[in-house]
Amino acid sequence: MSHTITFVGGADAPGFQIVFTGHGIKIVPLPGWEFDKLAELKNSLGILQQAGALKTPGLAEKVAAPLVEIVQKQLGEHMKEGGVLVAM
Repeated sequence: MSHTITFVGGADAPGFQIVFTGHGIKIVPLPGWEFDKLAELKNSLGILQQAGALKTPGLAEKVAAPLVEIVQKQLGEHMKEGGVLVAM
């Protein structure tokens, strides 16, 4: 079993992953995120945060459902399941 911490450098800045395996630690360089995709992710996360404050029953879930798919897709391109994301 391995654990991964992903450090995101930004739109053009490279990031890296620290992968903890049963046999040691491995550092993996990552390319920077595309600016448009990073902006879309940031905006989607902001909307999700605001949707959590909605009081009308079921409204937050309806707003969040399509955004969750976008966020999962974006993060899935840069992270492994069960990893931790650190945005710098």
